[in-house]
Amino acid sequence: MQKRRLSLIFDDNQSDFQEIESEISQESFISLILFLVYIRFLAFKIRAIYNCNIASFINDVAIYVENKTVAQNCKQLSEIVQNVFSWVNENTVQFDDFKSELIHFEKSNKMSENTITLPNLTILKAQKVVKWLEI
Repeated sequence: MQKRRLSLIFDDNQSDFQEIESEISQESFISLILFLVYIRFLAFKIRAIYNCNIASFINDVAIYVENKTVAQNCKQLSEIVQNVFSWVNENTVQFDDFKSELIHFEKSNKMSENTITLPNLTILKAQKVVKWLEI
């Protein structure tokens, strides 16, 4: 990072902005660990509100829910996504839409037509195959 400025806030006291330089790239392990520390409260909040499961490994995060119908799953996931994006906007975080995927596991062999629309209007359709952690 170059030409960045930082101000710290503790208990309503804000420091002056200072220029910072960092040699930590986004791909470094430290950066990935800091990302997990940064979003940990989001995971706690989502689990508590929606009784869902969250699995993560470094910067790959999966949110999964179980309901009686695919429509119920999509409704619940849509609510979760709204809450996540609200937190993201408040905390200056950005997710890569192209990495967002949707898969349904159900008893029927028929492919579900249910979708989820992200707040930025990206539409997630169910996929026959979804890779997580490049597997």
